[in-house]
Amino acid sequence: MAGLLLLFTILCGRWMVALHDTGHTASPQDIASISQAVWNTSRGRLGRATILYEGVRDHLEPVLLVYAANYAVGGTVHTLLYLHALAIGLGAVPFYALGRQRGQTVLDAGLMAAGYLLLPPLHRVIERDYLRTDLLLFPALALLAYAVTVRRHRLALAAAALALCARESGALAVVGLGLHWLLVERRVRAGLVVVAVGALWMPLVNFVWLPWALGHSTQHADHVRSPALLAEQLAALWQVRWPVGVGAATVLLLLRRRWAALLAVPPLLALLFYRMALRYSAPLYSIVWMGLVDEITRWPRPRLRRAALVAVSGVFALANVALGSWRPLGEQGMLDVRPLLARVPADASVCADSRALGQLSLRERLYQFNRAHYFPEGARACLGAEYFLLNRNGRDAFFPGHRLRQDRAEAFRDVEALGVETVGESGPWVLWRRRGPEGTRPSP
Repeated sequence: MAGLLLLFTILCGRWMVALHDTGHTASPQDIASISQAVWNTSRGRLGRATILYEGVRDHLEPVLLVYAANYAVGGTVHTLLYLHALAIGLGAVPFYALGRQRGQTVLDAGLMAAGYLLLPPLHRVIERDYLRTDLLLFPALALLAYAVTVRRHRLALAAAALALCARESGALAVVGLGLHWLLVERRVRAGLVVVAVGALWMPLVNFVWLPWALGHSTQHADHVRSPALLAEQLAALWQVRWPVGVGAATVLLLLRRRWAALLAVPPLLALLFYRMALRYSAPLYSIVWMGLVDEITRWPRPRLRRAALVAVSGVFALANVALGSWRPLGEQGMLDVRPLLARVPADASVCADSRALGQLSLRERLYQFNRAHYFPEGARACLGAEYFLLNRNGRDAFFPGHRLRQDRAEAFRDVEALGVETVGESGPWVLWRRRGPEGTRPSP
């Protein structure tokens, strides 16, 4: 098991490093915000991030305190990504433990763990958003499903706490744990308490804690969907596809009386009333895989069990290849900007186009250029930056088809009006420095 975990950490860590170095991500501003918050926390500025909102991260993610230790001991962004890969890989341990507890051989238990490490939804989320804390819900929910399956109540509470520490959306699985204790194990008092904690956690975080920490409300409430839009939500759910798969698998597992699958029901129901995205449903596949291996371990014929586990691992690997995960990454989008990145002082505040944010995130102040379309209350904060790293071709690959954008020409004029000088140019990219008094560098 240790060898399997080490292999996954090395391979997945290298893949994440490649994704970071080539700028491949669906939401560069979110990834850079997480990276900046981790770095600032290691410098004593708890959770500070400026890319999305001026102040702190717009999510409650206590796990970032652990990740901050990477920089506190002299680590780099690359070592952080290997640490992240290790944390994700630890989710394989509960599957191995279940196999061994059920009397399976080391090989068969290893195949159960390998199935988790090859889960296609896991690799799709890594490819799209490699540093998101949603990925840590995969191991947290794997541990929770294992604890429920083997009826380890204290371990289940520990796993629920880990889910809450990863991200506030982990509270939905905590509600599932409370419902399991209420409906299946008849632990009424404990079940009611856990349901209450899980149900109250997200409203308290989003409407009490974060507004207090940020000094203003977040835009999370804008993503909540009215019940009147249920038909549209179902259509969006079908378009994403993955929630349909986890929903169907959950129903089948419950029909087979694999009651641990009840953990997935609250998150699935919540999907109908929130913005649809793969990362919200993908971690539930940890619960589904736990239910499936629980079913397989009960088969009476050892050869059939092993054949099924080998076949499933093979199907998962082929699915990852077919879906485009693990494909070679090109550096075309980053080649031009690299020479300019090296010319930005490490302690300078920077306003940059989305593609370059991740490369600049290890600094106290970093801003996303042309963000008035989504963060109007802080849209002009970037004009206080010292350096501006911008792409003059007028295109940002992330935003077309997602949100309305402020006119880029207008945003460029706002920067030029500050009084800037050109530090360097490379392809369509330009690096400007704002002129300070008497030509000196402006103070932060």
